[in-house]
Amino acid sequence: MNMPIRRQDRHHIIRLPAGERFQLRYVRPDDKERLEEMFSHASPEDARFRLLGAVHGFAAHMAEKFVHLDPETEVAIVATSLPD
Repeated sequence: MNMPIRRQDRHHIIRLPAGERFQLRYVRPDDKERLEEMFSHASPEDARFRLLGAVHGFAAHMAEKFVHLDPETEVAIVATSLPD
């Protein structure tokens, strides 16, 4: 059974029914370049689905925002695939 990620956890591993494994963790300042890279290649539709709204010029502005959130009121979680 997958358990929810908690603030005190550094990361959490989930396994999908097909066997794929992912690590969930809170976004860190060193994720900025990876976020910029990922969203610089995202279509407008992909960005809208991921962020629940229309976004223009995401890469630099939003990556900066995500890596410097107020931990009392905001949270951003990243999922990365793990090898089998």
